[in-house]
Order: sequence, then structure tokens, then C-alpha cells
Amino acid sequence: MDISIKCDSLKAIYIVKNGMLRCVTPYEFTISQMPMIKVCIEEVGNRIITFTCEEEIEAKKLYSLLQELERLLQIFDGVFLDLEAIEIYGRESTNSYNALVEHFKIQRLCIKKCA
Repeated sequence: MDISIKCDSLKAIYIVKNGMLRCVTPYEFTISQMPMIKVCIEEVGNRIITFTCEEEIEAKKLYSLLQELERLLQIFDGVFLDLEAIEIYGRESTNSYNALVEHFKIQRLCIKKCA
């Protein structure tokens, strides 16, 4: 799979199954590397993490940043949230982004309770 696909935005949506997250205002910060990357974390009910760039960069770079942020949040929250969806936006075709999302999902660890 060609993972050098470029994008300017990546959004991850996490589901909270037992309860809900309550943060009135989104938390935003900027990663000062070229290009600048704006990160927004919304926690009203569920968690939505959005990375937005000034210009297109490789989607795998944004996904790597997402994974690092996920780990930190899991450590501080003390829980694993289920990733519901990943959305990638940019100039590439929707099919390219959908295939890349599936590639990312296959590589993720499955953290589900076994009954």
C-alpha cells in the first residue's frame, strides 16, 4: 500500500461506552514544526481529536502524531476508548483516503473485552 498519500486534516472519533466525557470547551494547541499543525481535542460526550495543517503533509505523519497523543491520553485517563472512525481530508481521491484508513485500522491493536 502506498502510504505517501498527503492530506491537510485528520480526525479521530472515539466512543465512550460507559459514561461520557465532559469538557465544556475544546482544548487547542499548535505543534511548531513545518508545516504548523493545529490540534483540537473535543470531549463533549465522546472524544474527537482533529489535526489540521497549513499545507498538505503525509497522512502517516498525522496518524503517527495521533498515536502518540492517544498513548498520553490513555495514561492520564486510565482507560482505553474505542476508536469509532478516522477521517482524512485533502486533495486526494476519497478512495485513496478510505484505503489508507483501512490500512491504519488493520495495524491497530485490538483492545476489546473478551466475553
